[in-house]
Amino acid sequence: LVEDGGFRMAWIGWYRPETEELLPVAVWGDTDNYTQGIKVAVTDTVPEGRGVSGTAFRTGRTCVHNDLLNHPTSLPWREKLQQQGFQASAAFPIRLSGTVSGTLNVYADRRDFFHDREIALLEEAAGDLSFALDNMAREEDRRTAELRVRNEKLFSDTMIESMPGVVYFYDVTG
Repeated sequence: LVEDGGFRMAWIGWYRPETEELLPVAVWGDTDNYTQGIKVAVTDTVPEGRGVSGTAFRTGRTCVHNDLLNHPTSLPWREKLQQQGFQASAAFPIRLSGTVSGTLNVYADRRDFFHDREIALLEEAAGDLSFALDNMAREEDRRTAELRVRNEKLFSDTMIESMPGVVYFYDVTG
């Protein structure tokens, strides 16, 4: 997104329930550690939760501010946004098993950057991330189930082999 898409910065924020914040887990183009010095809440009861990222997370819908520095919800970050030269921002929900679990956040260095075409492409990117995360979770569940079956079989085989004499197994029908 940064190298080929013309964005100044992109980051993925992942929800931390214990703090009700989005934690940056993947960042690109953040030359001055912008994401390390900000707080992004997901609740609208605090100003840090009313920006594009918190709103996209909370509502489960795309949120775009094409005039970021003049948008009232950007006040908690305005000084840092100006220092970075960010003029527009958009956030897109990322879902895991259908539940919003994070956001894809992008920043541009000019106002009115985000139009229908850019928004559609970024919504597709967030959807692709959601799809990939769901596949990874399913694959992990499959591996865990296979390991559990393998361990149960190993336990049963070990028990049977270590018992003296004959062992009979009965099912519910005898």
